[in-house]
Order: sequence, then C-alpha cells, then structure tokens
Amino acid sequence: EALVTGDRRFKLDLQLKAMGEQGLDPSELDLLARIVDGFELGASRHAQLAHELLIQIAGAAQSRFDAIAKFIVDTRGAEAPVVAYAVRWLLENDQRSRPALAARAAHWTALIAQLRAKLVAGAVDHLRFAEKLILFDYSGTVADIVEGLAAHGRRPALTIAESRALDGGRPYLR
Repeated sequence: EALVTGDRRFKLDLQLKAMGEQGLDPSELDLLARIVDGFELGASRHAQLAHELLIQIAGAAQSRFDAIAKFIVDTRGAEAPVVAYAVRWLLENDQRSRPALAARAAHWTALIAQLRAKLVAGAVDHLRFAEKLILFDYSGTVADIVEGLAAHGRRPALTIAESRALDGGRPYLR
C-alpha cells in the first residue's frame, strides 16, 4: 500500500488507535506533518523536531512512545538516515523521562553544531580553489559551504543536480 506523502501521520494515528492507545493530538499531528510528511524541509531539522516530539510524549505509555519513535525511524529515517540515527541516539540509554530526554537532545544539538562547523570549515578549505562545483543536494550544510566560499572571495560556478524528487529530480540551480 503506497501512501501519498503528506498523509503518513494519519497512518500512525490509525495504528495507535488499533493498539488501543490514544490517537495523535493536534500538537503531535503538527510535529509529525513537519517530520514525516514534508511540511518542513531539512533532515537536520527533522531530527530536531523528532527530539522535540519524543520529549513532548515522554511519560506516555511505553507502547505508544515506542510506536511513535519507530514510525519516525521507519518513515523519515529510512529516507534520511540522520533522522533515524538521531532518534536512536536519543533513546540509547533507555532513560525516557522528559528531563533526561531534554538534556540529551540539548547535547545532540550542541554536538551537531560543532561537527557541522568543522565540516563546513574543512569543505571551504578543501574547495577554496574550485572554479566549478557539481552538487547533488542543496542542504543547509551545502548552503553554509557556498556562503563560506563567498566570504573568502571565492565564487565557483554551481550546478546542483537535486537528488530528491523535487520537480522530477531535475537540476534546479546553475
């Protein structure tokens, strides 16, 4: 059964109800729309939103909590492995209290920001003499690299052959 992107959260709602659990409330539906249904873009952002949702539902029945976490991993996490990794990382120590999850999510955010800064700095240094770049995705990280190059007076010609199915996957920037 193929789901139309934009409706996947409703499948989870039905699944929860079939398990005898409470369905998704409006706030949970909103977060899931942004994470799994494409209402907001960016895998790193989806990882943050997944953390936010899991913190919000901490204290829920374990089966409900686990079903929601698994759904995120199995849907958006299958498309963007960083989302699955972020959820698994958050939950790896089996502490499911709201304060424990919030502290762990804050640590993730700081760690990712630090790693991203190193990645961008390294990429800018490595690409500083490039005249042309062919990019296969245009993410926030790629944007930071391009901005970093520009800040150092480098303006390579860009071709971005978008890897996602936006507009049939055709390049959308040259």
